[in-house]
Amino acid sequence: MTLSASPISALKAAVSAGRSSLMIRGFKSTNISLLYTYFCGSVYDGQLYARCMIALWSVRWIMLIFAATDLPIDKVIYLYAREIEHSDENINALIAFFEGEIPE
Repeated sequence: MTLSASPISALKAAVSAGRSSLMIRGFKSTNISLLYTYFCGSVYDGQLYARCMIALWSVRWIMLIFAATDLPIDKVIYLYAREIEHSDENINALIAFFEGEIPE
């Protein structure tokens, strides 16, 4: 895995190298999948805002990781899911963070 100096310059390089259609499809599919998963899961605990924010921010973080590395999108999504989504501790920390954004 190679890290570039700037995620923005890496993203521009990826677009100019023809990876843009793959990126758009991958990010769109990931966003739909995460929103579906977290939105439906919020029915049980009532944390709709936090779970939707996790889905949206997860896609942004995946985009940044993808732009900063030379890994294919499926590998980036796999690694992100293993580190973040499969950890109850990480998900609970994100829920607490995003729930803290809601004004009382």
